[in-house]
Amino acid sequence: MGGSVAVRCRYRGCFEDYPKFWCREGGVWVVGSWHCSNGLFIVETNGSEAEVRRDRVSIRDNHTELAFTVTVENLTRADAGTITHNPPLRPGHVGHVIAVGSQKGARVSSLSPAGCWAVTGPGAVRGPQGGSVAVRCRYRGGFEDYPKFWCQEAGVLEGGSWRCSNGHCIVETNGSEAEVRRGRVSIRDNHTELAFTVTVENLTRADAGTYHCGVGKAGLDPRAAVELTVSPAVPYAIQTETTPQGTKQPDLSSLTTAEFSCSPTAHTTPARFQPIIICFLLLVLLKVLLLLCIVCVLIWMSVRYRRSHREMMPDRQTSS
Repeated sequence: MGGSVAVRCRYRGCFEDYPKFWCREGGVWVVGSWHCSNGLFIVETNGSEAEVRRDRVSIRDNHTELAFTVTVENLTRADAGTITHNPPLRPGHVGHVIAVGSQKGARVSSLSPAGCWAVTGPGAVRGPQGGSVAVRCRYRGGFEDYPKFWCQEAGVLEGGSWRCSNGHCIVETNGSEAEVRRGRVSIRDNHTELAFTVTVENLTRADAGTYHCGVGKAGLDPRAAVELTVSPAVPYAIQTETTPQGTKQPDLSSLTTAEFSCSPTAHTTPARFQPIIICFLLLVLLKVLLLLCIVCVLIWMSVRYRRSHREMMPDRQTSS
């Protein structure tokens, strides 16, 4: 009591220009987050680094260190309680919860830390060995003209962000929508849809791992982690028979070479396609019969016309 406490709160890159606040928890869970008491902040910045003071509470942001500090002076027993601090809550963003006590100062209890949704990805993708996979990553407005990149995670945490392997991007745009290709990997940005797509072709087992799709920005690059899994090539499926004694494997010696052939003639027609083929053949047969009937009618009419013409010729000669 009577002393002061300083609470330092960190945030991820891309929230530098957002207002930061400090408020007392209202104890009401609404739309995935704890709301402030009476919906009011005790103190709040305007997005700049200027210190803001309100009575015994002050707040100052530091964009370089990606952190802001709240100081409460002349502590009283009435200050004890649960406090929320964060950039202003948005859908999917949850603040840290701080329990402030007059004797023990501040301690962090658990809610989810705030996430930076400047870039979002699928989280995990899977592709077959030898095939290809396309990864679509979205970003928020304002990042259209920034370079977009794809890199492999190095497993090293620097400044609150996972770094790329060897500090290099596998492929990166120049901020335009033009496709950029490097080896088996290509990337294309779409400013209208606020999304870019990374395509990896001819997948190998060595391609499996954690990658980052992100926006090249000064400071910490907004990015999303994507886990790439490469599944083995699917072999030719051979049916097995399950018996009470266990699984019975077929006798491979009894199979003919045609059953392992990849030629179209080696495979039997699936049962679900047989009615369609029969209908198609019947339709072709009906058209052929109709065409034959038309030809026969035309021939008959031609013969009749010639016969009638010949019968009329003698009559004309007699009358003359």
